[in-house]
Amino acid sequence: MKRFPLILSLIHLPFLIIVETSFSSEHVSSLDALPVAVYHPVYNFLERGENQGWLIFHGGSKPLTRGEILRCLKSIPSDQLTAGEKKQLARWRQEFDPDYLTNPFNPASNIFRARKNIWQNFPFYRDGYNLYNYQTESFYAAVNPILYWDFLTDSTGELITRRSNGLNFIAGFSDKLALSFDFRDNLETGRGPYNSDDRDKLYSDHAGYVTLNQGDVCYYDFTRAVLASDWGNLRLQFGRNDFAWGPARSGHLMMSNNPPPFDFLSLRYDKENIFRFTFITGKIYPYPEVPASEETTNAGLLRRIIANKFLSAHRLEIYPLKGIEIGLAESVIYGERSMEPAYLNPINLYYSAQHNLGDMDNVAWSGDIEVHPLPHLRLYGELFIDDMRTGKLGSDYIGNKFAYLAGAGISDPLNIPDIDLTIEYARLDPFVYTHIYQINTYKNWNSSLGYWLPPNSEALLIDLTWQPYYTFTAGLSAEIARHGENTDAVNAGGDIDTPPDYQQMTAPFLAGHRIYTNLYQFICRWEPLEDYSLTGRLKWRKFTEGEQLEWQFTFGVNVWQL
Repeated sequence: MKRFPLILSLIHLPFLIIVETSFSSEHVSSLDALPVAVYHPVYNFLERGENQGWLIFHGGSKPLTRGEILRCLKSIPSDQLTAGEKKQLARWRQEFDPDYLTNPFNPASNIFRARKNIWQNFPFYRDGYNLYNYQTESFYAAVNPILYWDFLTDSTGELITRRSNGLNFIAGFSDKLALSFDFRDNLETGRGPYNSDDRDKLYSDHAGYVTLNQGDVCYYDFTRAVLASDWGNLRLQFGRNDFAWGPARSGHLMMSNNPPPFDFLSLRYDKENIFRFTFITGKIYPYPEVPASEETTNAGLLRRIIANKFLSAHRLEIYPLKGIEIGLAESVIYGERSMEPAYLNPINLYYSAQHNLGDMDNVAWSGDIEVHPLPHLRLYGELFIDDMRTGKLGSDYIGNKFAYLAGAGISDPLNIPDIDLTIEYARLDPFVYTHIYQINTYKNWNSSLGYWLPPNSEALLIDLTWQPYYTFTAGLSAEIARHGENTDAVNAGGDIDTPPDYQQMTAPFLAGHRIYTNLYQFICRWEPLEDYSLTGRLKWRKFTEGEQLEWQFTFGVNVWQL
């Protein structure tokens, strides 16, 4: 079947393409309600800024909004920055502040000025940043292309090619409503032929539906689309997006951007520098699929209806003192029925609610803390409680399922400028994220909603990043991991889709077939033009069965992550 997703996505362009050209210095405030993608590098810049003491940044409940990001950027005193950091600040101001682009007195990059000069007689890059934009006193819209070509080898030495194309646009209407739309159509080849049961041949399976049975090529796509509105301190969002809760860099235990985006409704209330409350409820997809019904149509085709699967979660962040952030969260996964009113209540206690509903759902809790005890240093930790029996704490009892994460971030170690050092350790107990009912497994499609490691695993990550200039980044990282894999004889709790056996009582950590993996990586990213990037990556992977040198080369336009 031919695919025309990019053409179909162009139906949104009437919102954007307006023949008349006009500009206004008035900021369309509804844009401030739009979410900023959880993988956007501006978060790293702001976290570094908080470490350096430039600003107060509460980033534990991502995505934050454009308005929150912009307020943080505006609060940074430029006289405390190095020349490279000033360039980075100007670059993010160009992206998040339309007024900044129209003010000729603001500092701008040479690339920004060159774009305006080159395209001054055309309707493109009129503001020096967006491919096309239009602005009046009560309306703003901008559209940008998305392109991605990726060539890499995997641990078996296979050459894999991935390609993505799509578009991104944002639009703001008056001061109450805004929308964002990001569509990416992906092609992958290299491990074919891809048959209907060959999803495991994907290089990295964080997708939703995958079109297989296309010979040596498979296809998948990602759409993120959000309607957003601000009402004072109350923020409402509806659409499809990713979430990331917690202070860590390598991943998050309760809500992460590890799985594909899902459809949701969210509510958030902020009391600046005191607390933040977030509630989300949404629909996710069971995989392996849990059929609700099957029928054979008059045409002789099998029609399968998949069971409903839902998620609700809420998180409270409190800021008792400057430099201290505490987060508490609760989630519930349920399905094979319609949405439960008890789980649509933002302030309900899901633990109690699921007892009243028959104790058949998957409730979990998490807590995290981030502190800045010294300049240039942040320490953080996170605890995830899947199940707990207090009388058997400290034992290998399968009813105690925890995940732990601890880390430290150091900026400018040994007074070496433009360097960030991150050290993180994560551990997932056996059977974490599993559930006795398949519909309640802590997954969306084939990816964990939480941390990227499988259960019964631990990993130590050390990452060193150097960014001497705003368009150039280099990094070195080491990852040392261990995993207890299930065997035919032992259910070690190492597979998210395999709950404990009915009569199983214990599961020692790292039991089963022990797999060791050491990964050492060098990465270099250069933007010859802002948002046009060239990335090279070299990996040396040593694992139980041997070792492998891998390489990756990527060209991207407006791409931070697939």
